[in-house]
Amino acid sequence: MNEGWRFHYGDVPEAWYKGYDDQDWEKVFLPHDWSVHMPFRQEYSSGTGYLAGGVGWYRVRFSLPEAYRGKRIRVVFDGIYKNSRIWCNSYHLGKRPYGYSEISYDISELANFGEEDNEISVQVTHTDLADSRWFTGSGIYRKVWLLAEEPVHPALHGIFFRTASVESPDQEESAEVYAGENEKGAFSSDSSEEPSGVDTLEGSVCKTGIAALEDIDGETDTTTLEDYSNEKKHVWRTHIVVQAEFANDSDAACSLQAAFRLLDAKGQEAAAWETPLALAAGESKEIVLEGVVENSHLWSVDAPYLYTLVTELSETHSHWIADTQKVGIRTIHFDPDEGFFLNGKNMKIKGVCVHHDGGCLGAAVTREVWLRRLLKMKAAGCNAIRASHNPHMPELYDLCDEMGFLMIDEAFDEWENPKNKWLTGHNVYPPKHEGYAEDFPQWYREDLTTMILRDRNHPSIALWSIGNEIDYPNDPYCHPLFQTMVGNNDADKPAAEMMYRPDKPNARRLSVLAARLAGIARELDDSRPVTLAAAFPELTSQLGFFDPLDVVGYNYKEHLYEQDHARFPGKPFLGSENSHSYQAWRAVTDHPYISGQFLWTGIDFLGEAQGWPVHGSGAGLLDLAGYEKPEYYRRKAWWSEAPFLCLLTAHADHAKTGEDSGSQRFVQISWNYEPGETVNVYCYASPDLLFTQESEKERKAEQKTDQKIAQMEDQAVDFAQNQPQTSPSARIELFLNDISLGMGSWNETDGRFEWSVVFEPGILKAVCAAGSAQRIDDGNTSDEISGGNVPEEGLSCSLETTGSAVKLEAKVWQPDEAAKLPLAGYTGTKQAYQMLHAASDCPREQKPQEHISGGQTLDAMPYITQVEVSLRDTEGRLASSDDQTISAEVEGGLLLGLENGDLADLTSYTEPWRRTHHGRLILYVRTHAGEPVTVKISCERLEQTISLEL
Repeated sequence: MNEGWRFHYGDVPEAWYKGYDDQDWEKVFLPHDWSVHMPFRQEYSSGTGYLAGGVGWYRVRFSLPEAYRGKRIRVVFDGIYKNSRIWCNSYHLGKRPYGYSEISYDISELANFGEEDNEISVQVTHTDLADSRWFTGSGIYRKVWLLAEEPVHPALHGIFFRTASVESPDQEESAEVYAGENEKGAFSSDSSEEPSGVDTLEGSVCKTGIAALEDIDGETDTTTLEDYSNEKKHVWRTHIVVQAEFANDSDAACSLQAAFRLLDAKGQEAAAWETPLALAAGESKEIVLEGVVENSHLWSVDAPYLYTLVTELSETHSHWIADTQKVGIRTIHFDPDEGFFLNGKNMKIKGVCVHHDGGCLGAAVTREVWLRRLLKMKAAGCNAIRASHNPHMPELYDLCDEMGFLMIDEAFDEWENPKNKWLTGHNVYPPKHEGYAEDFPQWYREDLTTMILRDRNHPSIALWSIGNEIDYPNDPYCHPLFQTMVGNNDADKPAAEMMYRPDKPNARRLSVLAARLAGIARELDDSRPVTLAAAFPELTSQLGFFDPLDVVGYNYKEHLYEQDHARFPGKPFLGSENSHSYQAWRAVTDHPYISGQFLWTGIDFLGEAQGWPVHGSGAGLLDLAGYEKPEYYRRKAWWSEAPFLCLLTAHADHAKTGEDSGSQRFVQISWNYEPGETVNVYCYASPDLLFTQESEKERKAEQKTDQKIAQMEDQAVDFAQNQPQTSPSARIELFLNDISLGMGSWNETDGRFEWSVVFEPGILKAVCAAGSAQRIDDGNTSDEISGGNVPEEGLSCSLETTGSAVKLEAKVWQPDEAAKLPLAGYTGTKQAYQMLHAASDCPREQKPQEHISGGQTLDAMPYITQVEVSLRDTEGRLASSDDQTISAEVEGGLLLGLENGDLADLTSYTEPWRRTHHGRLILYVRTHAGEPVTVKISCERLEQTISLEL
């Protein structure tokens, strides 16, 4: 239900009325974010990207077939920012303040059927521009859909599939999901305890699938549960629980049969359960069925195997599919001493935090845009996503399920008191104090419940987060234990703002709220642990803030890992937000009890700007256009499972690269400098190149010795200075135009080899004699770094001086052939290729049949085609140092915008032109399947126009 909408910017109090004449309003498609259609203005808030909010109205007309009369009709909005009020046929349905919650209303009694149309009117109020610390967008920025069901139906998100345990017939013990703490605080126990207030149907019929595992070429090893023997093929037996709530909205009692069928990836039945279901008129009932899936496939980050759970209802003369959704079988386990386990396999979480915008698209991002971003994250070794700091669009969770990313699903950035919201630049006082806090007391339970019910069937979700940095010092909570408190992001904070004031909210209150929120989460789902991202554990860890948490998340604070692991021996710890530094990653790899880290951030985002004209944050591995930044390749070197090298450079006068996320802004993927200029050259290498098994053992032994000697007794001690200094076993030699510049010196603090080089044009090449699995192809790595076959002499990577732009290049983005990524699990590379292309296609949604499957809508979703544009020199290399203005024209579709990733470019996103940034930009075009679209891309200076038929 995403076409045919009309939009008006500004308040129209009478627009709720069905007969209102909206013919002069703008025609829009959903998702729609009006903020990015406005010009950047310094008078707006730096926190939300210097873009406007205001009041907007949306209206749509639609019809329902006569055959739907008597069915239950529900309208569902995936997200409206914010303060929405909705009417159907002049009847007020309700309001919802929170801009990130799914909103749904039953309109069965208000709807018209047959020839008479229906009208939905939506008022959106976003007048408090400093209501967030990042860009939020404004409007109906996610899709809308209609759900048509029989009078007897599952409750919305009322079917819950969960893994109780996974075992091998040869194992005495099983690996089980979290359902509470065991004797040492680890998150593993059986989940045999029945949920309260539901019917457990011991007499229900249970069928189990008997299909044996096949020998499948190209299988990625998913084992351990998997690793109890040296064999690669294992047979798993899974105990599952299906918890389902059904409603009888008819006027008569009913007696039906409820059946649940679990289909494997080939559509074959793997297991089935069924039970009688009796409901009185108007009654809702929750039932629980337990069963076994033989020969089950496990979901993992390397092999994200998904089943389809089909819910069917039947009575004497009719049968219908009531719900269909993807589910996965997997176990998660957080151990206080050994970290994180997925399916019994110990692994480090390599995660990134992400906000929800897409640059020129604003908050109106679609599945295919996320797919392009996530494929790049996967290629860099990332295996986890933190949805910061709010529930994200449903399609992101679907992609994480399909591609093998773990997730932290996060509910709130503030609770009952507002944080500082920056208006004229980051940490520029005075702040404003608008935002969700004013609605939290009345809405927190419903908003948290909505998130968990919507998302709990996603196997990718490993943790529920109830809040982010709620305990940030003096923002506004404080406590007499600290007369002065300074946060990690408090540069230029006035001294008075750091002082304890007894009239400010007491931080002890946070422990009460944390316990309340954690309790709600467990009521709805006890199969996952609850966490939050703590900002000032120096204080709140003394006030009971950690007591209700199953896993403790620290934002930065790596210097506290060791001492707080000792203070809380029963609590698992995780880096919930971390800098991009090598030492922050070493804090994870050197401490087995730290489950992993989440970088701030994976992708640049609008808002949280330092000050005009910069209108976003450059903390990402990818820029706003989704192109790789220098940090991306550095991180790929540290996270890669295969041998990998990369070269980066920087002006010598920018030698201080620091270790915070913004410090890499001077580093380049380039060998274009002034002749005679001194340039710093850095080479990053993957761990398997740096350390042999013996040197790694020696390094860890040295680390343990140093840790005993150097105890961190003061929080001001520099964490990096307390890390063991080691030298890698590998040696990397640098060549400039085939002349050796010697072996690089190892910088342990920054995890790289370094040289100081006088620039001359040509080819700069680094060669590592260690490693044999993959190599970096020679060529201009300022464009891309790719893999190939490695010769016996070792690995190499290179940068090449490029010339001025002489040619324009444009191509429609598609997933790479066979993906070259382990995304298809058991089904191998051919199926991986098919899966990726299926994921990149936006499916045309079906019109409901006589009996309606859950989630079907009434029209097709438009598709966003992504066109990558670049400038090339005479040799076809990326001309990253010669930016030009590019213009675009679209026939048959809609140009949504051009994005170059330059956070200081104030060109309005409504303009059909923009300068490239580092030689590139991307343009987004809305298309529909089967409708021809022509895109013309021009560069006036190059006197060139490219025409693409989409």
